[in-house]
Parts: sequence; C-alpha cells; structure tokens
Amino acid sequence: MKATPLEGEWFRFHVPSQEGNGTYLVDLENHDLNGECDCPHFRCRLEPLLKERGPSDATRCKHINAARNMWFDRVARMVVRCVEKQVCGNEDRKQQDQASDAS
Repeated sequence: MKATPLEGEWFRFHVPSQEGNGTYLVDLENHDLNGECDCPHFRCRLEPLLKERGPSDATRCKHINAARNMWFDRVARMVVRCVEKQVCGNEDRKQQDQASDAS
C-alpha cells in the first residue's frame, strides 16, 4: 500500500483503498502523533478505542501505518544525507588541519 504525501505537507498523506475505490486522508499529527484516518475502520472502531485507551499500535489502521512508513522513509533519508554531509565535511576539515600542521 503506497502512501502519497500531500504537496507542501509533512504529516498528511493520501493512501489508496485496498478495494481501489478511492483514497483516504491520513494526518499523522493528530491524536498525539498516533495519526488519524478518514477510513470507516478508523472512524468506527479505532478512534473510539484511541479516545478510551490512548495512542498505541492497536489504534492505527493500515492506512496510518502505510503513511507512517512513508514518513519514516522520507525523514530517515534526510537524516542520512545530513549525517553524510557532516561526516564528509568533518573529514575535509581534518585533512585541511593535518595539511596545515605539516607545513
């Protein structure tokens, strides 16, 4: 199941119905980052459970889980790029410092 981020949004996604009859809107910020979906399963079964017991894996529908996976993949790639820049930048600085010390 593929989640598609809404343009310009970090936490909102469209996730297709498995039956192929449309998409559901998922907002991962809602309910203390547990997420919210407008699918019938979430609205009728999981949202009342969420309000009663609080956020947990058991209060996320498959659409929320798909959006969370997509979000994590996006953020993880960004973090890796930042770390690589810092590490590479630090390596360049170390080499420059070593060259300065040698002269």
